[in-house]
Amino acid sequence: QAQRALAEGNHAEAQLILSGALEDEHDTQRRQLLLLELAASYLLAGDDWLQLALAAIDAAEAETGEAPARAEAMRVEIAALYGESGTVVAARLRSLRLEGDALAQFHAASALLLVGLPESALDRLEAARSAGLPQHLSWRAFSLAGVAHEQLGDFIRAAEAISTAVRLAPPGESVNLERLALADCLLELGDARTALKVTGAIERKALNRPEDHVYLQWLQARAEQQLGNPGLAVEYYRWARLQRSQLPA
Repeated sequence: QAQRALAEGNHAEAQLILSGALEDEHDTQRRQLLLLELAASYLLAGDDWLQLALAAIDAAEAETGEAPARAEAMRVEIAALYGESGTVVAARLRSLRLEGDALAQFHAASALLLVGLPESALDRLEAARSAGLPQHLSWRAFSLAGVAHEQLGDFIRAAEAISTAVRLAPPGESVNLERLALADCLLELGDARTALKVTGAIERKALNRPEDHVYLQWLQARAEQQLGNPGLAVEYYRWARLQRSQLPA
């Protein structure tokens, strides 16, 4: 049931289902697995849930007194989100045996992207797919692959992967960040008209971070500039600069 809820993009329901299952489960191995699934659902839900993810990982390890490789991979991803260096992230992941664990490989790939190691991230994503990713991570894997190709400067493959992620994402998932990245790739490819269509589909009220609003205005400015509309471009650039000036230092 939790997998179904995640496949529909309903993280809150998945967390409730997993929490309920934990109350009824007494086997330590099974409880550890449930806690790791709960931690993963928190991690997927966004930055506001990172402390709950860490607490669930701690609880999972306490069940058996052991630290499964999947738990460590999630810890590394959280460390990367908090600004850990690429050298440390890569070294910590190399010390883990993640073969055959699709979820662990997925979290490892995410961590590597966060620290700017796209080639290693793509290798981890391939290993995750080979091990059999669950449905709720399949679209996210395309999203991560798109980011990796974008970091490598391969904007054609990046746009293809991110477009696939947007198409496969369930209705309950927000793909606004994917659309921002897709528009950026399309502009790098000189396709300003399609980029504007993509930005037009973004739910502006759902952009939670002020810097994402700045990014959107900047993308629209670039698109209008490419299309030969300097007046509109200047207006969007002006709004982007104004919003950027209001960001916390």
